Amino acid sequence: MIFGGRYNENMDSPHRNDSPCVIIPPPLIYGIFFLVGTTLEYVIPIPAFLPYMIARVVGWMLAIASLFFAIPGMQSFYAARTTIMPHKAASSLVTRGIFTITRNPLYVSLLFLYAGVGVHFNLWWPIILIPFLIAVMDRLVIAREEAYLTRRFGDEYQNYRTRVRRWL
Repeated sequence: MIFGGRYNENMDSPHRNDSPCVIIPPPLIYGIFFLVGTTLEYVIPIPAFLPYMIARVVGWMLAIASLFFAIPGMQSFYAARTTIMPHKAASSLVTRGIFTITRNPLYVSLLFLYAGVGVHFNLWWPIILIPFLIAVMDRLVIAREEAYLTRRFGDEYQNYRTRVRRWL
């Protein structure tokens, strides 16, 4: 079928009803963790231990680094004409560009942005929560996506998984 002048393979594919079944959008998961971390910062404050200017510079560097994963990641999805939405069926497997460095560049980007904002404002609880955030992302999002991509693309995806790391 044609939608907006672009071919949408999902609609004619036998996999159109299959999807990763990701219930909570990943940016919302990052946002919830940041909100919890910020709340903990007010309940159980951790004193700022980075000087003001260093925190600002490092925070901005991390935030800018996030763009080096987000922009090429989104461009790769667009070029492949597949969805960026983790709850929708994929029309193709993206393995080029930034996807040769990490299987999840958009999640890596969100992690750099999350850490950058935390450091920038000297909020250390959000930083402390990063391992828990990664565990939740692995369990609730990435594991579901990987199971789906294995069903959808089979050996092609399995070969890709052996070549490229999940995070960095």
